[in-house]
Amino acid sequence: MLYAVDIGVFALVFGLSMFIGESMFPTSQMLQKIFFYICAFILGIYLIMRPRTNPGRENWRILLMLLTNWPDHGYQSFGYYEFDHILPDNAARNGVGVTAEEERDTYAD
Repeated sequence: MLYAVDIGVFALVFGLSMFIGESMFPTSQMLQKIFFYICAFILGIYLIMRPRTNPGRENWRILLMLLTNWPDHGYQSFGYYEFDHILPDNAARNGVGVTAEEERDTYAD
């Protein structure tokens, strides 16, 4: 389904390529100009497509997010050491979830 923004992005890409193509290629290079327009058309179609890995966004939005400082949505990445005290191999060492007998056996050596 195409939205007005998608049509606008396609028109912007293809219109910009038409402007560049007319100013850059002389009439003797008609074959190169046509090839340039075909590439711009394919780029415009690619930018409004939705990838399978992220169907909620179009490629032009993803590209915009990668190139600009898109506002953070509050997601936080946790490293390994934030959960170090609850991992099974470290539980006895850190005293989390360990009974008094297990703790005595652990430090008896």
